[in-house]
Amino acid sequence: MLKKNINLFMLTIFIFLVSIAIFKILFTPAKDYGLFLSGIHNIISNYIYLLSVLGISLLLYELENKYYLLIFHIFLLVFIGTQISFNIILDFIFYSKLDLIFGFDKFPLTILYLLNIFIGLFLWFSPFKNVFIYIITIIFSLVTSLHIGLNDIEFFTLKSFINYPGGNVFVLIILIGLFIYIFKFLNKRYLNIGSKILGSWMIVISLISCIFSVSY
Repeated sequence: MLKKNINLFMLTIFIFLVSIAIFKILFTPAKDYGLFLSGIHNIISNYIYLLSVLGISLLLYELENKYYLLIFHIFLLVFIGTQISFNIILDFIFYSKLDLIFGFDKFPLTILYLLNIFIGLFLWFSPFKNVFIYIITIIFSLVTSLHIGLNDIEFFTLKSFINYPGGNVFVLIILIGLFIYIFKFLNKRYLNIGSKILGSWMIVISLISCIFSVSY
């Protein structure tokens, strides 16, 4: 009973925070978006990335509440580390010519396609042991940070992190929290079926998108 009450309390908090974020986006003219608000808009308006958010939420919802703080710290540590090391990573991308495979302008979106394929496979095989959850969290955080950095290349400082990346991270965390605590109140059997359907969709649409990115 206590666990259910805690889950309901957390769900209420995340509904409140997501509602505020969406309200702010809807009722602020696009020309008045600040960097933090632009970061929030980047996630909410990105269909491909929202699939990633939904997928990672399905992978995390079965964890006990006590593990979420650890997951959060792993995500934030990898995210900030990637932001700090962004110029080194960018040099490696150019040196290895990875950007030429899909074109540098398409590269930020392409890595999301690859992330969705990876998450889709995890949803299909459902490896719910904690070690796999930590691995997918690290990969999710790394790709997220790369995607955001490629859309907002700026020398890392605390101020620059709070601006555009901060808005992305804020809405990302509250969306994942919202989905996780919604899933905790749904039937596990139906969620498992739904996760396989979502995983299949993520893999198929991402593979098709990658093929078109190479072709054109």
